[in-house]
Amino acid sequence: DKLDKCSQREAALALKIPQPTLNKILKNRKEIVEYEEQNLPLSRKRKRKRNGQNVDVEESLLRWFQQARNLNIPVSNSILQEKSVNLTLQLGVDNFSPTIGWLTRWKNRNNILNAFI
Repeated sequence: DKLDKCSQREAALALKIPQPTLNKILKNRKEIVEYEEQNLPLSRKRKRKRNGQNVDVEESLLRWFQQARNLNIPVSNSILQEKSVNLTLQLGVDNFSPTIGWLTRWKNRNNILNAFI
């Protein structure tokens, strides 16, 4: 609130951050606040939001996972890997193999904590 009353230069000096960084934060303020509210438990660990290399596959898998969770269908790591292979084929993605490492990172990016849900 105090920062709203001063210039960006003064605010950056007060916060001890570069002015372009402050400018980027202010520009993305709404998205940052929404992300913080949705991901509160892990937000303290993560410094920035990262996307995987195959965004279409990851978003499709997340939608499928959320639907399965809403229907109380148990989903294991092997089921997630199998579904990601199917989605890769359906979406025509080449050079992508959903390894257990990829799956672990995908679960971390999406705040999926349990192996068998």
